[in-house]
Amino acid sequence: MPLSEKSRVNNTALHSLLQAEQGGGTLESAGVWTLSNRQALEKLAAYSLPRPHAWILLIVQAAVAARCDLLQIALGPSSVRIRFKPGHPWSSADFQHELLDARRSAEPGLDALKRALWHIGFHRKQPFHLRLPDAQHALVWDGQQLHQQPRSGPSDWAQLIVSHHNTGARKPTKVRHVNALLRDELLHYAHAAPIPIQVDGRRLDRLQNAPEYGSARRRLPLGLLLFDADVPAQPVPPATLPAEPTAAATLPAQPTAAATLPAQPVDPASLPIWSSSDRPTVCALASLAVQQARFPEGSWNLEPDVHHSRIYWVQHGVIVCEEQVATPPRALALAIYASAEGLETDLSGLHLLLLQPEHRRRRQAIGRAVQANLPSVPSGLTDAYARSAHKSSRNLTVVGGSLVSVVGYFTWLALGATPAGLLGASLGSWAPLAASVVGASWFRRRHIDAEVARQVAFERNYRAERDLFENDWRRAQPNLW
Repeated sequence: MPLSEKSRVNNTALHSLLQAEQGGGTLESAGVWTLSNRQALEKLAAYSLPRPHAWILLIVQAAVAARCDLLQIALGPSSVRIRFKPGHPWSSADFQHELLDARRSAEPGLDALKRALWHIGFHRKQPFHLRLPDAQHALVWDGQQLHQQPRSGPSDWAQLIVSHHNTGARKPTKVRHVNALLRDELLHYAHAAPIPIQVDGRRLDRLQNAPEYGSARRRLPLGLLLFDADVPAQPVPPATLPAEPTAAATLPAQPTAAATLPAQPVDPASLPIWSSSDRPTVCALASLAVQQARFPEGSWNLEPDVHHSRIYWVQHGVIVCEEQVATPPRALALAIYASAEGLETDLSGLHLLLLQPEHRRRRQAIGRAVQANLPSVPSGLTDAYARSAHKSSRNLTVVGGSLVSVVGYFTWLALGATPAGLLGASLGSWAPLAASVVGASWFRRRHIDAEVARQVAFERNYRAERDLFENDWRRAQPNLW
């Protein structure tokens, strides 16, 4: 008997047996499965977040969704202190009701804040103190119960204090480890936030903090590429651009000067901007993988085939998805930041649900826009290298001449204390100057010529890498990403 025919006979027999058994029984009662609200909150708090310390990202989402002007985070030895000023008024009574409701809140900021407190209080059993603006009482969780506490005075700022108690981090080394994990969460997933974020007094909201593409020992950001695509706009993090308006910060229609390659990581104020639109919706950080030779060479070398270009999807200031572009790894790569507003996430709000039609459409639109704006990435660094070599030549000339001048001066003093002092006095007026000229010439021949030769070699390697990078993107099919 064929397999399909045998399956049909077995299903028919099973159906007949079930009908016979059902007909012989009587209905006693009917009901539904129930779960207490407290148990539901504990389950959501325990299993909704992708990582143990990801609750700090929900605080960032709450601040961004509430249109805060500033978010301050202090990772202290006994607690984590968070301050922000919501653009929408939040009342303590309404939030206490929302906090104990397992359903999703209509206000995104309140929803993210309460999910963070679920994980802190119900799962990790950490005490916290929440003071909302214009509220008469503060909400205090002691690890077991939630109660209200009168506040000292009115304030426009919301403040959350999370104690390190009940985390197992009672020793200073463990506290530092917990704070380091929280700092890593912010650095990896919140550096693209559209509002100013201060972590222990340092600005976090800049693309140069990207772990794999920003300023680092083996990574060098070349510039910021801004272009328009048929997607919602993704704001540039405030600290990425210089504080004072410059020609580059006004988003010109033509590319600005070529990217520089200094001996130290690029300063945020000097990051070039290449914009092809007055109202860009997508930003991409062009990054170069390099390695620096040991002193005294001080030269840069490319590291080919080391990192891929990626798309980072940002929702309420937090990266909720990271997608690798289907191009070969190169020394030159793009970190593309796109908005995920309006796309669905899981229960945590920190992970984007893939295979959404709108998600695929946005990804294809970004691919086409990147291919159209590849000429904005500089094809060479010659002018910048010439300026760098001239500056290095001037600095080394001054340093070399000064060192040898000091040696000549002390030599003149030594000669003045000998029988040949008369000769030393006659030579003392011009000996330091002559020593400076000789020392400067020697330093120039020894170091500057070699530096220029290394820069020319690096320029040649960069141009070859730039051509391979553009060819890879030209061959990539956006519909296959």
